[in-house]
Amino acid sequence: MRDPAPGLPLGAHVFVDETKAGGYVMVATWVPSAQVAEVRRRLRTLLRPRQARLHFQKMNRADRHRAIDLIAGLEVSAVVYRSPLRDARSARCALLEAILSDAGDSRARRVVIERDEASPGLDLAVARATVVADDPVVTHLRSVEEPLLWVSDAAAWCVHRGGEWRTKVAPVLRERPSGDKAERKKSEPG
Repeated sequence: MRDPAPGLPLGAHVFVDETKAGGYVMVATWVPSAQVAEVRRRLRTLLRPRQARLHFQKMNRADRHRAIDLIAGLEVSAVVYRSPLRDARSARCALLEAILSDAGDSRARRVVIERDEASPGLDLAVARATVVADDPVVTHLRSVEEPLLWVSDAAAWCVHRGGEWRTKVAPVLRERPSGDKAERKKSEPG
């Protein structure tokens, strides 16, 4: 059995979104299993009438502030994964491997990746190569189907924007060290 990922809740559900602006970044949000329904309920309170989902890129400033104020108070961990790779396909594979490894280490129950029509086959291939018997179920959903993806979308947007936005979302943010686990182990004193 693998060691639990430090600082990540055990048995959580993980929700993944990415931004390609300014380099390839994926944000994986760990939500404790006992909090999933409550966090979904609270996120839905941010929707305007006839609005099906939150998408930070398309929100006005006041709605973004309202959303981040709510998100910053949630019991979640939004982990930022960055790739130095220039090729988007390679970057996505490397980051998804890291996320799935951390999900397995933290004994996550489920990993939901925002559905990107260009990537489900690639993502599933990475999952098949990375996930072992006791690892979480990996699925793709659209953000309209899963409100918990909105947290990763918001965190990715705030990280990309920086400044006040990054500061506001900081209570739930964690940066994952760059490089894969094998590279980090090689550089650690033995």
